Amino acid sequence: MKVCHLITSLGSGGAERNLTKLVNNSGGYENTIISLKKNNFYSSAIKKKTKIYFLNLDYDLSIFFQIFKIIKILKKEKPDKIMTWMYHPIFLSVFIKLFYKCEIFWNIRHSNFDVKFTKFKTILLVLFCSLFSHFIPKKIVFNSEASKRFHFKCFYSKKKAILIYNGFNNFYSKKKNNPNFVISFIGRNNPQKNHKVFFEALSVLPKNLNFKFLLIGKNIPRLKKKYNPNFEKKFVSRIQYFDERKDIYKFYKIIDLNILPSTYGESFSNVVAESMCYGIPNIVSNVGDNKKIVKNSGLVLYDWSSKKELSLKILKMYKLWKIKKKWNILTSRSVDRIRSKFSLKITIKKYHKLFYLKK
Repeated sequence: MKVCHLITSLGSGGAERNLTKLVNNSGGYENTIISLKKNNFYSSAIKKKTKIYFLNLDYDLSIFFQIFKIIKILKKEKPDKIMTWMYHPIFLSVFIKLFYKCEIFWNIRHSNFDVKFTKFKTILLVLFCSLFSHFIPKKIVFNSEASKRFHFKCFYSKKKAILIYNGFNNFYSKKKNNPNFVISFIGRNNPQKNHKVFFEALSVLPKNLNFKFLLIGKNIPRLKKKYNPNFEKKFVSRIQYFDERKDIYKFYKIIDLNILPSTYGESFSNVVAESMCYGIPNIVSNVGDNKKIVKNSGLVLYDWSSKKELSLKILKMYKLWKIKKKWNILTSRSVDRIRSKFSLKITIKKYHKLFYLKK
């Protein structure tokens, strides 16, 4: 059996990361990837047995021109199934169905929207696809309960919905002995990630405690000019900014606490679960399935706009970190939570079962 995966790009996002894991660990069927944009952040991580086509499509071009290029590849590769990842490929699948006959699966990896920051085109796309969700895909994969609930409200087919969580297989539970309490915020420079409240919380934290802060993600160094002037020089020296990294796992080995105060849109946060694999407790906003992921291994931020709540929870974690026995229990819980509930082995089995579903 052959499966073709149609995705927007192979950039540094969560969907791309999970597609990479899926094709590298799938057994019993061949995989081909068609990437609409030429962003190859993850292409080098994909095993050579998987063929990749980069189309470098311009979204302003005619929709029919895009479909023509995709159909040409499909007729050459002759896949038995097509999995479309995220909204633009899902939209294209409505037209692909007219020219290439095979089972189509949708893979949705987004939860709610904030209309202030979401493009109007994207909102229209989501609503348009909901109309076709009842007869184009064989199944619709959601990677979180929050995503499923939101799309049901948008009238997506409940009958075709299936839940498959992201899966993880790298576990590192070596105890760290940092002289400083190292706090990370891993996520791109975007209003959704809510760096604003993070810096506001830093401004009210006691300045005499041994904190160190690592901010990592796409375009993060741009935040330096915006926020550094708000702090004294001594405190600024404790804040480090890094652009997106392929060696993020090296950072996980030195981080004590991770923070993700997202405002909206998170479905299943990869960075939260990945950091937990390395024994890193998290403070997360109550968005998407964050609360379910961390459970009793971290803390939940119920008001993502509150600098007071975030700063108090950072201090609470700091006090636990000072008591090594309690902190070790928390780090062990983090690893055990992901290993027992969100292992890659479980995820791969569910996709395998999905692709071999009988009509």
